[in-house]
Amino acid sequence: MHRRKGSGIYEYRKRLPISLAGRPAPQHVRSTVPELINPSTGRFKREFTKSLDTADLKVARLRNAREASRVEGRIEIAERMLRAGPPVPTEADRAEMAETVVEMTNARLPWTSRARPGGRGVPWRAANR
Repeated sequence: MHRRKGSGIYEYRKRLPISLAGRPAPQHVRSTVPELINPSTGRFKREFTKSLDTADLKVARLRNAREASRVEGRIEIAERMLRAGPPVPTEADRAEMAETVVEMTNARLPWTSRARPGGRGVPWRAANR
């Protein structure tokens, strides 16, 4: 816990472990623990800070303990996800992706046939005059 000089507001500060600090964050980790990632670089932060929104020491101690517990859990999740690697698509995921491709293709076909009623060889402008 740290108190800001100018405002007197307390903030929670936690240095990230060496296994995470400054490392590039894979996409599957970024979406799960975005508060540990620097959005401009896509790397893990070296230190996590969060305002406790109070100048009262008793309230700050309670909020600090709660925030410490939450952040420790998020760090554990990030480390576990890095060790495990990206998720492997299951057969259901592959089927869903194939279905999405078919839906997108079918959604585009009517537009293409309206834009070029004469077929491939007829330019769009000539067909719509």
